[in-house]
Amino acid sequence: MIKHKTNSRQKTVLQVIPALEIGGAERGTVEVARALVGEGWRALVISQGGRLVGDLEAAGAEHITAPMASKNPLQMGLNIRTLKRIIAQQQVDIVHARSRAPAWSAYFATRKAEKAGVSFVTTYQSIYSEAYPLKRLYNSVMARGDLTIANSDYTADLIRRRHENVAQKIEIVHRGVDLNEFSPQQVSENQLHSLRENWQLDRTKKVLLLPGRLAGRKGHRLLIEAVAKIDLGAVPPFVCVFAGDTAGREHVVDRLGKQIDGHGLGEDVFKFPGHCSDMAAAYLASDIVLMPSTVPEAFGRVAAEAQAMGKPVIVTDIGAVGETVRAQPDVEETEITGWRIAPDSPDALAQAIITALQVPQSELDLIGKRAVEFITQTYSIAKMTAATLKLYRELSELTQKQQ
Repeated sequence: MIKHKTNSRQKTVLQVIPALEIGGAERGTVEVARALVGEGWRALVISQGGRLVGDLEAAGAEHITAPMASKNPLQMGLNIRTLKRIIAQQQVDIVHARSRAPAWSAYFATRKAEKAGVSFVTTYQSIYSEAYPLKRLYNSVMARGDLTIANSDYTADLIRRRHENVAQKIEIVHRGVDLNEFSPQQVSENQLHSLRENWQLDRTKKVLLLPGRLAGRKGHRLLIEAVAKIDLGAVPPFVCVFAGDTAGREHVVDRLGKQIDGHGLGEDVFKFPGHCSDMAAAYLASDIVLMPSTVPEAFGRVAAEAQAMGKPVIVTDIGAVGETVRAQPDVEETEITGWRIAPDSPDALAQAIITALQVPQSELDLIGKRAVEFITQTYSIAKMTAATLKLYRELSELTQKQQ
């Protein structure tokens, strides 16, 4: 239940998101709310609810339940009225939208708000498809803020190309990794043992982990084609693990299985353990983590989390993924945290796997240590929230001067 605001000078930020289920945008919402409370600001979030509401309220923020996930034009109109009322009653200073449908409601609510000086902020954190002009218009709301936050250099460039006529100010704030969860020290031997038992991992084999949904763009078929090009007798033995939910994706598993069988490979080379609820342990149990995306990604969460766990990564150099990995030719070989390869190239992926498998374990450990340092310094939640609050403060100060 929301509390009414007193007459204090405390600044208030209202974050708008469809729901608070598990996901990168949702976790980012909670983390920013926690940071706001820690800085003495008031943090409100409006959504249709979800599993993270408890975490949000435990952080000292307040949640308002409303059907913000709806794309129904009539409901979106009602959401405008709801947001206008909340902005006025709670003396909201900044409205921060994190998804398109609620962003349209927030955009019109802030423009028609009775309270003067309400700022509208968006976070552009996905590579939205633009198959037709109406979709381009729909997407454009994510660039219509007084401030648009991009979650990577790639995303910022995309906004400039797509929405140069509406974007006012673009700032880059990289997504943060939860270093309390994704830290080698946080995973117990029992967790590791349990995961290895469940996945039936052979300790004599290197583990190549490809986490993520069994979707075409994640590169599962590309990895199979790459492995088929490797002389398995010329490299240390390894197994590829596709860690992703198979429920409702049985047809994809069947198609991948046929591709594997067609190359004469089998369960000794590829495993489908299904959904993994302990990704920190999964990363730690692996030797090399792969993110061979076939379409641009707005960030590179898997690559960042894996490196935080001290694991070298192999990624396709497409979208923003390459930004999260220190690789040649940008750095010297002694400074790399992984390998970047050309997209849609089984040959390039095969060669990167061969190279990584032939690196001595002592050197892999050094690469992993550098990866931890790189992610800790560059992509932590603390850095993400600090950068976001800095932008809030600058926006608030600018608004005060203009009034």
